[in-house]
Amino acid sequence: IEANTQTPTRETQAVFAINLDNNHNIYHPRPLPAISGVTEAQADLEDENKIGIVSVDFSIVDKVMVLKKDKALIGLSFFNSAGECIKSVHFRQSIEVNNPDTVPLKSRQYVNAGVFTADMDMLSTFIGHQGACATWPCIWKLIRLSELKQMWEEERDRGYMRRSPQRIKKWAKLFHDEFESLAEHLQVKKTKTTLTQKKTYSIIRDMLADIPFDTILFATLHVRLGVTKSLVNFLFDFFQCVEDLDSGASLGSRNAIEREIKNLGEYKAWLDSELGELQKAIEGQDTLTAAILERIAYAKGIVEMEGRISTAYVEKYKDVLNQAKEQLRQIRDGEYLSDQEKSQQIPLIEQSCLTAKTISHLTNLHKKFDSRSRRIIVTALKKYGVDIQVYFNGVINGPHCLKFVVNGIKILKHIKQEMMSIVTDEAMKSAMSTFVDKFEVILRHMQCVQKQLMSTHVQDVKVFKENRDNLRRALVDLVRWSEVTFLDDNKLSLPSTLKCLSLFDDDMIDLQFANWKNTGALDEQNNESAHAEMNNIQTLFGASRGANQKKMMINRLLLRCNPELTSGIDTLLAQTQMSEEEKEKRKQAREQRKAQEEMDASNEDMNEQVEADGGVEEDVDEEDYSRVLHDNETAMNENDRLRIPEDFEHEDMEMAE
Repeated sequence: IEANTQTPTRETQAVFAINLDNNHNIYHPRPLPAISGVTEAQADLEDENKIGIVSVDFSIVDKVMVLKKDKALIGLSFFNSAGECIKSVHFRQSIEVNNPDTVPLKSRQYVNAGVFTADMDMLSTFIGHQGACATWPCIWKLIRLSELKQMWEEERDRGYMRRSPQRIKKWAKLFHDEFESLAEHLQVKKTKTTLTQKKTYSIIRDMLADIPFDTILFATLHVRLGVTKSLVNFLFDFFQCVEDLDSGASLGSRNAIEREIKNLGEYKAWLDSELGELQKAIEGQDTLTAAILERIAYAKGIVEMEGRISTAYVEKYKDVLNQAKEQLRQIRDGEYLSDQEKSQQIPLIEQSCLTAKTISHLTNLHKKFDSRSRRIIVTALKKYGVDIQVYFNGVINGPHCLKFVVNGIKILKHIKQEMMSIVTDEAMKSAMSTFVDKFEVILRHMQCVQKQLMSTHVQDVKVFKENRDNLRRALVDLVRWSEVTFLDDNKLSLPSTLKCLSLFDDDMIDLQFANWKNTGALDEQNNESAHAEMNNIQTLFGASRGANQKKMMINRLLLRCNPELTSGIDTLLAQTQMSEEEKEKRKQAREQRKAQEEMDASNEDMNEQVEADGGVEEDVDEEDYSRVLHDNETAMNENDRLRIPEDFEHEDMEMAE
C-alpha cells in the first residue's frame, strides 16, 4: 500500500495475507480485489502484534478497504459480498496523513507460493520421526519396514493411512504422556518399543513447525541417487556372481581367499570340538576355585575371632583353612590335569589360536581385495565420467546419475567385452549376454524417468507414470530371470529403500504432481546448498549426538536463514563493539599492569635473597618503595591495637537480629 502524503518521500506499508481456500488454483491464482476506499477502524482489530500478517479465505473476499483512525491509516479490512467485515489487520507502522479520505492510494499484489524441501533424513527429524530404520520408516504414510517390497508388485495394497500434522501432534503427545513423563527408572526400552510400534507409529517428538504436507517437495536428487546406486549395485552383484561360478577362475582371484577362509573355519570347528573336554575341565576348575576362595574367606573370619569363641572351634577352622589353601595350590600348579592330557591338548590350543589369527587376517584382506569384475566395472564407469564416492558408502555423484544412464550402453559393452576375455564357462557367457540385453532396456526407461525428475516445467503425468511403470517391470523381470538362472547362487534382489519407494509407489511422488503439476526438482538448488550450511553448523555441536544434535542444528540453520534476526544481531554488534581508541587504552593498561607485576616479582626475589644472606640491611632505593609499603602493611595487620576486640558488638548487629 503506497500513500502519497505530499512529502518528499511516499509512505509504503505491506500486508502478508495467507489464503485459507484449499481449492484455489496455484497456477492462475485469482488476486484480491483492488482497494476500494477508506473506512473507520473498528475496535476488534486482529493482529495485535502489528506485524502485518492475516489469514483469510480469498474466495469470499468481495472488497478491501484501508482503515483510518484520526489522521492516520492503520491497516486493512476484508469484506464479503454482504458487506460484513471478515478480517482486519494492522500495518506495521501507521501512515500519518492530513486527510485520510482524500489521500491518493496505490496498491500492488505479489503472489507467493511457499514450499518446504529437504532430504529424507532432515524431513524425518523435522516431523519428529525416528528415522529410516524404524518399524514405520516412511515419513509420508504408514507402511511397515517389512512391507516395503510390495512396491514391486502389480497387485498391491494402496490403502495405507497418510501422516498429517494433526496426527503427528496427537502421536507426539501420546508418546510424551506415556513415556517421557514417566519416572526415569520406568523409561525402559521395552516400553518405548511397544509404544512406537503400536501407538505412535515411530513418532517421538512434535513437528518443529506446523507445515502442511502438501507444501513439502521431494528431494528428487536424492531419489535419483538412490535408484541409480541400486542399478550400479546390480552390475557389481551380477558380474561378481558370474566370476564366482566360472569354472576357470584362477587361484589368484578373490575366490581363493574365500575358499581358504571356509577351509580354515572348518578346521577351527574341529579343533574346538577336540578341545571341548579340556574346556569343560577348565570351567570345572574355575567353579571349584571360586568355591575354595569362598571357604577360605569364611574360615579366615572364624580364625580372626580367636579369644572370643571356643578354642576347639577355632582349631577346627584352622584345619579347614589349611586344607583349602592346599587345594588352591594344587589347582594353580595344574595337578588336577595329568601330564599326558597337557601334552595332548597344548598343541591343539596353539593350533586353534594360530587358525583364529589367520582367519582374521584373511577376512581383513578379503575386505580390501577387489575382484577382477569390480575393477573392470569401476574402470568402465570412470572412462565415461561416472565416479563412485568411496567415502560415502559408494554413492554416485549427483550430476553423474544422468551420465550413467546416457552412457550406460557404452559402459555395458565395455564391461561385457572385458569379462568375456576372462570367463571360460559358456553358460556364464550366455548369461552375461542376456543380462546386458535386459539392462539396456532398464537404462532406456531410466533415462526418461530421470529427465522428468530433473525438469522444472509442467509435465504430462500420463507419460511419467508410463515410463515409471515400464522401469518397474523391467527391473522385476531382470531379478526374476536371475533367480531362475542362478538359483541359490543368485545375488540380485529388488531394493527395498525409501528412495525407491518414493519413486515406484503410486501414493508418493504422485502427490507432488497433484499439488504442483511437476515431479522434478523445483527447489533442488536451495535444498543442496543447505548441505554446506549444515556441515558448517555441525562443527558447532560436535559434543552432542542423535536427535538432540539435529534439533539444535536445525534451530541454528533457521536462525541463520532469518535476515531480520541476523541483521539485527549484526547491528547490535556494530553498535556495541569497542572503538580503536578504547582498544588502545586497554592495551596500554594491560602493559602497565604486566610491568608492575614483573617489578613486584623482582622485589620479592630480592627480599628472599637478602634473607638468605643473613638479613644484611641495605639502603632502600626509590625502586623498593613497593617492598617498604608491603612491610608497613604487614606491621599494621599484626598490630593488636588496631584489631577489633572479639567481644565487640556493633549497633548494626542489634538491628540485624
